[in-house]
Amino acid sequence: MDNLEKKLTELLSHESDLAGRVDQAARKEMTQMVFEKFELDMFKVKVVFWIFLAVSTAMMVGGMIFLTQEKGVRGMLFAAVIALIGYNSTILMKLWYWVVSTKLSILKELKQMQLQMAELAGKESSSHSSSQN
Repeated sequence: MDNLEKKLTELLSHESDLAGRVDQAARKEMTQMVFEKFELDMFKVKVVFWIFLAVSTAMMVGGMIFLTQEKGVRGMLFAAVIALIGYNSTILMKLWYWVVSTKLSILKELKQMQLQMAELAGKESSSHSSSQN
């Protein structure tokens, strides 16, 4: 269980003590925590993506420049391999970014759904307790 899970569990357990009513400020705080965590994770992913994309592009361009300048077969083969590695790395970085971005988006939606379900469960338990009185 990570820190976000612990904080959410702690906030929800405190709210259940108040007859299941979720305080508006606590709900906003939980939602804000979820948004901040996933925005920070997405920022880290973007930084890693752009760094490795720049390195891959530099490898590809460097290999192509070296390929046009080289006269020997061995050097041309080496330059072609470097250019192809750079090209394939750009493709792999784009795929990695897409997969991680989708994963983080799904996790963020699941956390929001978890918060909504906890809120609805709190409303339901408070309506049951008030109808029994």
